[in-house]
Amino acid sequence: YVNPPMEHITGYSKEELLSMKLWEIIHPDYREMVKDFARRRILGEDVPSKYETKILTKDGRERWANIYVRKVSYNEKPIVLGLAFDITDLKRAEEALRESEEKFRVIFENAGVGITLVDREGRLIDCNSHFRNFVGYTKEELIGKHWRIYTHPEDVERNLDIFEKMIKEKKVFVFEKRFKRKDGRILWGRVTISPVFDSNGRFLFQIGITEDITKEKKAIEALKKSESKYRSLVEKMSEGIYILYNNRFEFVNNRFIEMFGYTREELRRVDFRKLIAPESLPLIEERARKLKRGEPVPEKYEFVALDKHGRKVYVEVSVTYVPYKEGIATQGIVRDITEKKAYEKKLRYMATHDILTGLPNRSYFMEFLKAAIESSKRYGHMVCIMMLDLDGFKEVNDKFGHDVGDRALVRAAERLRRSVRRSDILSRMGGDEFLVLVPILKRVEDAETIGRKIVNSFREPLRVNGELYHITVSVGASIFPQDGTDAIELIKKADMAMYKVKGSGKDGFLLYSNFIKES
Repeated sequence: YVNPPMEHITGYSKEELLSMKLWEIIHPDYREMVKDFARRRILGEDVPSKYETKILTKDGRERWANIYVRKVSYNEKPIVLGLAFDITDLKRAEEALRESEEKFRVIFENAGVGITLVDREGRLIDCNSHFRNFVGYTKEELIGKHWRIYTHPEDVERNLDIFEKMIKEKKVFVFEKRFKRKDGRILWGRVTISPVFDSNGRFLFQIGITEDITKEKKAIEALKKSESKYRSLVEKMSEGIYILYNNRFEFVNNRFIEMFGYTREELRRVDFRKLIAPESLPLIEERARKLKRGEPVPEKYEFVALDKHGRKVYVEVSVTYVPYKEGIATQGIVRDITEKKAYEKKLRYMATHDILTGLPNRSYFMEFLKAAIESSKRYGHMVCIMMLDLDGFKEVNDKFGHDVGDRALVRAAERLRRSVRRSDILSRMGGDEFLVLVPILKRVEDAETIGRKIVNSFREPLRVNGELYHITVSVGASIFPQDGTDAIELIKKADMAMYKVKGSGKDGFLLYSNFIKES
């Protein structure tokens, strides 16, 4: 006898099931066990009345069933009465839970930062290997002990206050503290503590993340000692954590989601290469090739990533490779360094440009000039250098003040930009002096044309704050290789020609070669 639910579970019809032996629908891995139970039950031996087994449906699918059986008499013959409950969904849920716990255990034990769990009394419930290595204690020496044992005595009271505030305000706190290792050494750590509460609002435990900042602290201290002024360095650590397996994200934390704008579900489906900017793909692919060949690669590296909306995010990534499931997974910590990159770009700009006018400064100009001379030696063309001095600027600056003078310099720089070609380099040397580099000069007459154009551009007065100021320009020029063989000599001779113009009534242009003829 079989009932309709049995037909539904197995996919067989009643007639088909009645023509089959029980173990024909049992999975091969469990078939002998079911046969043995049936034989022993008929013989009256003590066997389990409840057990789990896998069954095979008519279409070959595997399903889990909970079996309840007992021996009864029917027509004076012993028979077995069985009940089967489909528990396939329950088994799948248990497997998903087990995989989830495995993911978090992998993250916990292999994270590149120290992680601790602390109860209400301040005793350690658990800690990962990174933290144990940081403080120098074994797990047995730490579990059940108060965090005082590895905290610098002078930081204990402050740490206690923060701990209580965290519970009272139900907030995450980030602070720096000193750690005292088992061997007595003092280390600095940046600590993030987060409270965990149950559904009734009762405090369960604290999650702590510790980052070793000892080197950073020493660097800051060395910087303070070497400078006459105190300088503070503020760096906000914002890190994402992920597990990557077979080019798919198995786990990402909330910060990673915030950083790239995807939902957790989207990231599980997306290929990780979609998060990499085209210019960084060769770097990532080369790392993958080296890893495949067994060659070493840096654990920490930088590249340009893309968020969901295509915005570039400059990141620094620290990776480790850990056993996961049936292979190796990539455990990564991502730090957004976009602001740092922008700041570095700004510093490079400030080091090579005049802040007032935005023009290249003298040192940057010298790099261009030296490169132009080397190119000239290789290809045989000439190079022209022009020294410019604003006539009448000193009087404007002295009479109307530095504010008007600075604005006049900016207007003059704008006019000079429009006077030179795009291929030419305009630089502010300092004060009211400017330099122009013509990197490729085909004829000497071209230098004269450019110089006269610069002089004529100042025929109209400069307008500053609605007022007109009459300023002209004196220009001297030298040419490589005929007037000099190096940058310093060429600038010196252009300067001599410029001063000859100023001494002869200003507002003009003179080549050094003509200056020699006149002399």
